[in-house]
Amino acid sequence: MRNSEYLIIAAMVLLLPVSCTILDPSEPGNLVPPTVDDDLSLESLAVNNTKLYVETYGDRANDMIIFLHGGPGLDFRYLTRLRGLQDSFFLVYFDQRGAGLSRRHDESEITVDLYIEDLHQLISHYRQSESRKVVLVGHSWGGMYAAAYISGHPDVVDRAVLLACGSLTSDEWPLSYPPLSDPSLHTVLWNSQFMTAGDSHEKIDYMLKTIMPDLLPRTYHLSRRDPSPSVRSGGVCNAVLLADKDGYVDFDFTSGLDSFTGPVLFICGAWDKVFGMEYQEKQGHFFPDTRSVEIDSAGHDVGWVRHEDVIDEIRGFIGE
Repeated sequence: MRNSEYLIIAAMVLLLPVSCTILDPSEPGNLVPPTVDDDLSLESLAVNNTKLYVETYGDRANDMIIFLHGGPGLDFRYLTRLRGLQDSFFLVYFDQRGAGLSRRHDESEITVDLYIEDLHQLISHYRQSESRKVVLVGHSWGGMYAAAYISGHPDVVDRAVLLACGSLTSDEWPLSYPPLSDPSLHTVLWNSQFMTAGDSHEKIDYMLKTIMPDLLPRTYHLSRRDPSPSVRSGGVCNAVLLADKDGYVDFDFTSGLDSFTGPVLFICGAWDKVFGMEYQEKQGHFFPDTRSVEIDSAGHDVGWVRHEDVIDEIRGFIGE
């Protein structure tokens, strides 16, 4: 017997106890990374009867930029390429309620009103002084979230940057759910055969993770086939935040936007076929003071693939 064969047999023996171990998919950390409730080493902030995973960068004395990730239900990791702004600003990243590594909630505790209050309390916690400027940078659903917050608190935010912003009213919602014949749904059904933990958040989040790589590139025009990094998605908030129990999408985040006196910058990628320049300019009509920038060689993931250009645009816009 050759040495290589001995090595293969030895490796199989060493791996045998591990391969025979059956892991409970409902236990934290087996299917998806644990949240702030299960991993106490994670930095967290308690607001509005929830617990958010947060990361901050830069000098706390500087004006503040708060990043709002997309989804609903994604996490903020793909926006951290914009951390180059920390030399001049205090940056706050957080996973939204029920998403990323933040606390999980049942459907009744996932509403836009609760999201708005979460953000309001987070801003109050870090702002500390009313003279301190607050800038919201929201991507996709995060841009919608920013508009929803501004509509209720127009006096809190100094200005906003909306990256590939989604619809501000459901009347203009351009997306639809995949048909039953969609191959990505077959992936979910296949995986569900091997997990019998019930409808745990771990299982639901894992299901969303399996469908995202197939669904996103066909729903949006991304710059790359491989998606930007994400540690964990929130399946429940993705399913219910903008829809009622029958899956009907009905929302309007435009009320009060006409009274917002701060400027708003819309940024999109030239390859974005869903939320491109024409769409951004249409959303911009809801604000009194807007400008739009289109970045070449980028799709919906413009903040990831062209982060240096986005940083330059944000820096110039805030410095006006």
